Amino acid sequence: MTEGLTMLDTYRVPAENLTPLRAKLAKITKQAVKLGLPPVTLTEVRRETEPYEELDVLTGEKILKARIWVIIQVHGSQPKLAGWQFVATLAPSDEGTIISAVPGQTVPEQYRNTDAHCDHCHTVRRRREIYVVRHEDGRTAQVGSNCLRDFLGGTDPQAVADYAQMLGAFALSAASGDPLDPRFQGEAAWPLDYFLTWVAYVIRKAGWCSRSAANAAMDRGQSKTATASWVLDLLRPGENTEKRVWINRHGRPVLLEADQQLAETAISWAQGVTAENDYLHNLGVIARTGAVTYRTSGLAASIIAAYQKTLEQAQEKAERAQAPDIPDFTGRHTFAGTIISVKAGQEYYGHRGPRKMLVQAEAGWRVYGSLPAELERQCMAQGGQDYRDPVGATVTLAASIKRSEKDPKFGFFSRPTLKAVTFPTTVDA
Repeated sequence: MTEGLTMLDTYRVPAENLTPLRAKLAKITKQAVKLGLPPVTLTEVRRETEPYEELDVLTGEKILKARIWVIIQVHGSQPKLAGWQFVATLAPSDEGTIISAVPGQTVPEQYRNTDAHCDHCHTVRRRREIYVVRHEDGRTAQVGSNCLRDFLGGTDPQAVADYAQMLGAFALSAASGDPLDPRFQGEAAWPLDYFLTWVAYVIRKAGWCSRSAANAAMDRGQSKTATASWVLDLLRPGENTEKRVWINRHGRPVLLEADQQLAETAISWAQGVTAENDYLHNLGVIARTGAVTYRTSGLAASIIAAYQKTLEQAQEKAERAQAPDIPDFTGRHTFAGTIISVKAGQEYYGHRGPRKMLVQAEAGWRVYGSLPAELERQCMAQGGQDYRDPVGATVTLAASIKRSEKDPKFGFFSRPTLKAVTFPTTVDA
């Protein structure tokens, strides 16, 4: 007969070992169910990062990386038969004895160098496995597998022993710092402040580009690399084509103190940002975690872009407060300004109307209206076969302007005519 004894053990394991450890626990749980015991569960308590350096043979620079460790707790039950509880499985060899302790059990030191005797039959012979058991009164014994039934009684003591052995094997695996399965090699990781220092450097050299913007450019047949992708290529040890391309365009990387300061400031901002949406919530989680993996690299890289956007919005709000009201224009008016954003036109019965754009006049007020057809043609001419959005371009327009009833600093323009356009200089990224 088996009894359940609640137990709890804590391990510090490499993050890459979680998947194979969970697979091991699934098999152990099947055995537990057969014995009428509760399932064995694994709970992740917290994560820790451990920085280490790796030499880049191409640049000769040291790359700072990080290994992620996970603190886990294992809950389950320890089987008992006739007052005896399994403590460990011993695997004797000529070089010594391998001890696989059941989680939560301490093996007396005397069993570290024990011979292959059995306390039940009192014989010493070559054995592949020996079980250490402890009675409720504190006595311990080592018993050979063939003597389990006679020593413990019960219908199937070997099944209980197998379960205890599986728990012991799991404990050895969990305590190991080595990868448990070649299919689950360690995921590359970097300390967040170090990673974002490189992000700040790439933005300084080539501007910001999100992964979604890079994918959208690819859909249009253009070639654009996301900031996070550049950083991952630069941090990858050894030679790669992308790193060569970067060095040819921008020279060998030189990180400035200003890059590090920007990274640290952006992290502090992200740690305390109000989670108004899932995106900001995720940025806060990454900032508090303090480490970046391939999976989170895109989000992590955007911490700096989001922080800079917040600063720009605050400055813009202050400038807007100082901006004059839109005058009461009569007829058509010619004005110059910068295109702030462009939106797709509304769709009517399968046909899409002209795109809309937001323009900030030199005086500071803003107006919203249709993007002129001539400007669409200019965009195509600027980009050749690849269309380029005119955001950031300086334009001179002639249009009818009507001030908004809700905001005197905002209005709408109609029937625009393009007088002049100057496109911003692009950065080859």
